[in-house]
Amino acid sequence: MNERIKEFDAQSLVKSEGQWVFSKEKFAELVRADEREQCAKICGRLAAKHFEGSYADECAMAIRARGSK
Repeated sequence: MNERIKEFDAQSLVKSEGQWVFSKEKFAELVRADEREQCAKICGRLAAKHFEGSYADECAMAIRARGSK
């Protein structure tokens, strides 16, 4: 298991009725957020290297904004 997944696993523990339990929902949200950020970073790199003046930066911002809804 890679280190990032181990981090997500640890962050997915929630207290329920006095016990710590694993939350599949929390884990899934952490993975989705990480995937969004990775995609946004790719857009940012494209904007910086190849597409100056394009919509790549706007795409990165839109991808990141999806997580705030």
